[in-house]
Amino acid sequence: MLQHYAYTPFVWLLVAPAVITGWIVWRVLRRRRETLDRLFALLMAAVSYWALCYALEISAVDLPTKLFWSVAKYPGVVTIGPAWLAFALYYTGNARWLRRTWLRALLALELISPLAVITNSWHRLWWPTIELSTTGPYPDLKTTWGPLFWLHTALAYSFLLAGLVLYVRFHQTTQAIYRRQVRLVIMAMLVPLLGNVFYLTGILPLPPALDITPFLLSVTGMLVAYALYRYQLLALSPIARRHVIEHMPDGVIVEDEHRRIVDANPSALRFLGLKTDAVVGRSLEQLISQSEFASALLQHMEGAEGEESDRTISLDVNGGRHVFDVVTSELQQQGGKQLGRLVVLHDVTEHKQLQEVLTRMMRMAAHDLRTPLAMAVGALDLLASEPLTEEGREWLGVAGQALRRIEQLVNELLDLERVRAGTGMVTEELDPGALAAGVHKGLAPLAGARNQKFTAQIEPDLPDIVGDRSLLHQALENLLSNAIKFTPEGGCIELRVRRGNGEILFEVEDNGRGIPKEAQEKLFEPFYRVKKDEDKVTGSGLGLSLVKAIIEAHHGRIWVESEPDKGSIFGFAVPYSNHEQG
Repeated sequence: MLQHYAYTPFVWLLVAPAVITGWIVWRVLRRRRETLDRLFALLMAAVSYWALCYALEISAVDLPTKLFWSVAKYPGVVTIGPAWLAFALYYTGNARWLRRTWLRALLALELISPLAVITNSWHRLWWPTIELSTTGPYPDLKTTWGPLFWLHTALAYSFLLAGLVLYVRFHQTTQAIYRRQVRLVIMAMLVPLLGNVFYLTGILPLPPALDITPFLLSVTGMLVAYALYRYQLLALSPIARRHVIEHMPDGVIVEDEHRRIVDANPSALRFLGLKTDAVVGRSLEQLISQSEFASALLQHMEGAEGEESDRTISLDVNGGRHVFDVVTSELQQQGGKQLGRLVVLHDVTEHKQLQEVLTRMMRMAAHDLRTPLAMAVGALDLLASEPLTEEGREWLGVAGQALRRIEQLVNELLDLERVRAGTGMVTEELDPGALAAGVHKGLAPLAGARNQKFTAQIEPDLPDIVGDRSLLHQALENLLSNAIKFTPEGGCIELRVRRGNGEILFEVEDNGRGIPKEAQEKLFEPFYRVKKDEDKVTGSGLGLSLVKAIIEAHHGRIWVESEPDKGSIFGFAVPYSNHEQG
């Protein structure tokens, strides 16, 4: 078989692009799998296939072998135009055009043109004549071109030029941060077009029979790959950014690894009180003199350096006080290389104001209800001492139970607001072990009535904590009571108290039904309860939010770990007292 081929140095102008574009395909599909990436990989795969087949064609020395590889290369040749146009349509946000019948027909006509090449010996409409020429530096096919070839050429160049026009128009309207990327893509597309002009005019000193288009397209592929994967932000194409991030009410700021701002959406610019040109390429520190918002934001973010954080801060915007949830996330490559940081600013001012109004309303209602509720409960107790029928006593018991539930709700509401306001707290040094043992002992009969294994593991000689004894007692009692209520009869509940890193850890573990992942984030919100049809355990939905408020008032933290059908761990941590830490 090797006698059909001969070495020529010009083959490297084709082997090199075949290897380069093949490597680009591998890299793209290995790292990314979005539509744009697949289309770009298809484009580069077509170039690689064309270059490889063409390399074998010019290496062949006899007419049948050359003709075989010349025909074999056309599936790659005819894929380039449609793939390029589809890539441009998706990139610029005009993918809907691919649903148009006339465009689909043109794309299909181009893609089936290899059938005309394969059947050329029947109709001679692609190559009317084919000869083997040996006058050049290597044996080559000398052909004349028929009408079907010129139709294919017109379609291919129409697709390439249409893609180029899309990019030029898009460059005029896209965000400034993406214009460099688009300019590189335009330059990349001009390479094969201008290269062909230079080739046809004889400016490039190459054999007349050598088609250097695959080589030029490999250069295009490298430029496009650099443009896409060097300058893209957040893995979004520019059109996706424009539709999603540009219209977000939240502010979005993207910083590079040197903490320079590389992008900011209109909401972020409005918060900063600056324009794009004054922000992009500068750090928040450089903007302090121009923006009070930047100064306050920088102070907040200094505490979140090198980590992900979610905090609420209060800042002045356009003469008014606004409250923001600020979320910072580090941007890293797969290998862990630092790329920069993403900052999202969510204005929660209206939500906070509404929450304050509702809180005041609930506090007023709770205060107003407490006295009449106490009177109603007292009246029912007096009535229970009078002679009643069995049915009357039964209804009296139902009414008393309902009133006591309302009374409990009112008391928990008032406790929650008192803790949040930080009023009425009496702090003292406490022995956490003794506190936990007292709560455990008080609830042991309740667990025993449900035949539950109720144990405590309390580390000895724990350092003191500083806090309100009754509130911490209430918090731990609430967690243990919940575990007893939500663990089936005969289940296991364990209380653990141990020393942590500068804090005392309290954990309550049970082997109950567990809590779904989606419900765990809302567990500590007021009035939230996990909805289960089979769950008949009653409650106000305020207990865990009250526990959270108590722990946060003691500068602690609270958490939950749970798996459905396996059980849950509720825990909180309270810092040591100052002299113990010292």
